[in-house]
Amino acid sequence: MAILAVEDVYAGYDGSQVLHGVSISVEEQEIVTIIGPNGAGKSTLLKVVMGFLTPSRGSVRLRGDDITGLRPDQRVREGIAYVPQLENIFPSLTVEENLRMGGYLLDRETLRGRAEEMYETFPRLAERKRLRVKALSGGERQMLAMARALMAAPMLLLLDEPSAALSPRMAGEVFDKVMEINAAGRAIVIVEQEAQRSLEISSRGYVLADGRNAFEDRAHNILANEKIREAFLGAG
Repeated sequence: MAILAVEDVYAGYDGSQVLHGVSISVEEQEIVTIIGPNGAGKSTLLKVVMGFLTPSRGSVRLRGDDITGLRPDQRVREGIAYVPQLENIFPSLTVEENLRMGGYLLDRETLRGRAEEMYETFPRLAERKRLRVKALSGGERQMLAMARALMAAPMLLLLDEPSAALSPRMAGEVFDKVMEINAAGRAIVIVEQEAQRSLEISSRGYVLADGRNAFEDRAHNILANEKIREAFLGAG
């Protein structure tokens, strides 16, 4: 059974349809990358999965259970975490305070233990735990955003453009952490505009175009497909 199954979803904003019958699935411990041009509906799809946007048609299932009608906070309790591209941390708070916000559902002892786990996973954050977020680099902020999402111990992590605005070196470090998180047992869905590096660490990939499924395959086959590389990966 797929950990996530999005089936024939139609969704949009203020009467404007963005997704037109999109379907994806994610298996246990998979990394799945979703690529496509701007406006293809990639971020909208993540918002549907997280519950920020209710589809007009279609369903979202988590391990077979229909969660289409659940609120975002209920989906967090069910095991989904989401790291948006923008406004994914609290800049006026310290690193430690951000982690506490991510674990707001936990009791004090579990919260303390989970924070220590995050510091082990992200040692750079441990060195900066009492710094305010505005003092962190872009890569450190992205790692904090992922750590905060992981405080709830999700089974499924949604990442929207995790490498956006990062240097190639920092983007590489972020993707290294994504692989480490996945190796610890979590399924991950990544939306990426610059998709080469993301596909390299993924099991499978989906291509969206005009709010529809355009192509899906094993990630290495997508990387080897010359037409897709030329259209979506900036390579011939």
